[in-house]
Amino acid sequence: MLYADFVNPDHPSKGVAIYWDKDKSPDDRVQQDSPLVVADWDEWHRLIMEIQSLRDQRDVLLRRASLQLVPDIMDMATARDEMPTTMEEYRIMADKEANDE
Repeated sequence: MLYADFVNPDHPSKGVAIYWDKDKSPDDRVQQDSPLVVADWDEWHRLIMEIQSLRDQRDVLLRRASLQLVPDIMDMATARDEMPTTMEEYRIMADKEANDE
């Protein structure tokens, strides 16, 4: 299991390191006492912000992928009535659109 600890317990401002704990399973061959990752607080902050940014990008891409464009001439009630309600209806509609192209 991984755990985090201060690089220097007497000076927490120096940053944090991630270590592999001493309770390793018997099938693990490498016993590691040195930290796996060491970073100061600025680096940790940048890493966290980058992870958050990637997560936001993923959410946007998922939302975009789930949208379906509606022609401008249709009003919303008509569009809603024509939208598929089950995955099978969606597949049939997608197959029709693919064959029309």
